[in-house]
Amino acid sequence: MKKQLIALFLAVFLIQCALPARSQNTDKNKKPQPSAPAPARPPAPAPANNSAPRSAPASVPRTTPSPAPVRNNSPAAPSAPVRNSAAPAANSSSNPSRPAPSNTGNANVVRHSASPQPSSPSSITPVRTGNAMSPTSNRANAPATSVRPAAMNPEVSNRAVEDLNRQRLQANPNARPLPHGEITQHGQNYSIKTPSGREYEARRDGSLASFRGAHGEEAHFGPHNEVRSVHLASGATVIHGPGGSRIVHAERADHSVIVANRAGHGYLERPFVAHGQFYRQRVYVMNGHPYVHAYRQYYFHGARAYYYVPAHYYSPAFYGWAARPWASPVRYRWGWTSEPWYGYYGGYFVPSPIYPTPSLWLTDYALSASLEEAYQEQVDAQGQLAPGGVSVPLSPEVKSAIASEIGNQLSAEEAEGQQVAQNRPEDPTTGGLPALLADGTSHVFLVSSALTADTPDGQSCALTGGDVLQLSGAPAPDSPTATLQVLAAKASDCQPGQMAAVQIADLQEMQNHLRETLDAGLDAIRASQGGVGKLPPPPRTALPGTVNSPYADSAPPVDANASSEINGEVQTDVQADQDVTQQAENPNL
Repeated sequence: MKKQLIALFLAVFLIQCALPARSQNTDKNKKPQPSAPAPARPPAPAPANNSAPRSAPASVPRTTPSPAPVRNNSPAAPSAPVRNSAAPAANSSSNPSRPAPSNTGNANVVRHSASPQPSSPSSITPVRTGNAMSPTSNRANAPATSVRPAAMNPEVSNRAVEDLNRQRLQANPNARPLPHGEITQHGQNYSIKTPSGREYEARRDGSLASFRGAHGEEAHFGPHNEVRSVHLASGATVIHGPGGSRIVHAERADHSVIVANRAGHGYLERPFVAHGQFYRQRVYVMNGHPYVHAYRQYYFHGARAYYYVPAHYYSPAFYGWAARPWASPVRYRWGWTSEPWYGYYGGYFVPSPIYPTPSLWLTDYALSASLEEAYQEQVDAQGQLAPGGVSVPLSPEVKSAIASEIGNQLSAEEAEGQQVAQNRPEDPTTGGLPALLADGTSHVFLVSSALTADTPDGQSCALTGGDVLQLSGAPAPDSPTATLQVLAAKASDCQPGQMAAVQIADLQEMQNHLRETLDAGLDAIRASQGGVGKLPPPPRTALPGTVNSPYADSAPPVDANASSEINGEVQTDVQADQDVTQQAENPNL
């Protein structure tokens, strides 16, 4: 019994000794508990599918800051930013052949005139940039918080494509059916993504709004299934304008820009610096002959614009003489009355028989230059021209309004010349479009190159060189367009009284074109020796005092290879444009 008690005592003692050691070992081996997990960060939103048509120049594309990244194919120039366009946009449109557009504008311009003159970014008379010329993108940028809508399941997608194709065939029995693929609805439009990587955006009626290829190429369509613009994988944009016109707008790695139509009429633009100011030199090529203009670049209404700077300014005495009536009305014989363009537009424009003032003579000079360029632009696009239809003639009231605007432009140029004479650089905000929009009065614009304008009812109409617009009120500060009333237009264009939205950059190009034309006209007046059917010469006291522009001694020489560079770029881009357009309009190829 005694032995049993001793054994029990020893057992209890050993157990008590073992308990602290086990507790310590347990604490050592215990793993630290993880802290509460941080709340998961929500996934980044997928980029929104922006499918609004690409504009300008436009004139004419725009580089407005936005929360979401915007494609900007224009390289940052070492001196000044390059016009992007089209732009040119979105539009869909300018004219470089003239001293005469985007946009383009058009956006972007081509100009064609007796005397070299630049035109709007979307002019094609050689080719200006404006609406069609200036193809800048005005596609809407989705906010960074937007989320891409979920795709429909395959069964629903198939039914949706079939419904769209039924609507498509009802509107156009010759339309090719849209392909099957993954469908996503975006507002009123439907995006169809095919297994090959192509993406078609269709409106509710089955018409195409846009096309995106597997390599980044894009095509954008207007409300009537017409192609407005094509953005190529190379970064170039081709604006499709009225009458089958095509304006190529290409910004290159060396910061130069080429804007030209299919005939190679257009310009090569390069940046240069003179006395600390950034300029853009455009070498226009018309029928193989180059001429040069210079521009100051500035930003207005969120877009890049280009302000024409004359090579020289006349004396205040000469501008004053040109603003007053002549001693007696002048009977002047124009040398173009037998030209094809005049016969084509004879029902729209007839020169005045006599001119009591230089501004009225300059009115017909500017109209004839614009119409000559418009005619050449149509020939470049169509070859043989069909009859133009019966146009409402330009009225004396419209001509008087143009003459009044010409007087305003001459006054602005005189003031700018005095500023330059005092070694102060020209200022686009005081002599260009910003000043016109801020003075509280109506202004007249002479269209300088072909572009497509949108109307308040959601439709569109054409504007071509020689049409006349009136702006009665300034647009909203953040608006890329202004709404103008058509005062006069040719039979196939927007009709008189109609309201039309025009890119701001295209309006600047129209003002440029007018001032370039006026300078050529003033040169002709200044050189006149008088005589029967001629202009009276200015007084000798008005001739001295010409002032050169600040850039005159620093401008680069004319590029002798401009014509070949323009033609090479145009041939490549026009072929690529045809390929993209064919893919877009023939979905099942």
